[in-house]
Amino acid sequence: MRRGFQWATGVVGQHTICGIVNQSTLELVGALVYSGATDGNDLGEICGIGSLKVKATKDRDTIIAMDADRVLYAAIGEPRMDDALDDICALLESGENIISMTVAGLISPKAMGRRSPAD
Repeated sequence: MRRGFQWATGVVGQHTICGIVNQSTLELVGALVYSGATDGNDLGEICGIGSLKVKATKDRDTIIAMDADRVLYAAIGEPRMDDALDDICALLESGENIISMTVAGLISPKAMGRRSPAD
């Protein structure tokens, strides 16, 4: 069984959580939230699917330190590119595998624009 955690529980994150819990080969072990109103809440309750007995946290370091095989990163990326790249780099440095469509430039480098040779 693959263990995974969700990074952000907005619309996309909630759909991802539902997808994880509906797969017999995946186990949801946690999620990062940005809102104090959802910090500590059950992820199933956040998604409206009933209790999953897995809690959300605002603590970035707790999430990064979790033992998981996959991170489903669904935080807003393009408008907060520096923060998203910091998150992604921290996750990669911790040894996590990341699944995300958040930062278009990481999917298609041409979306990042042309860079000068000095960059």
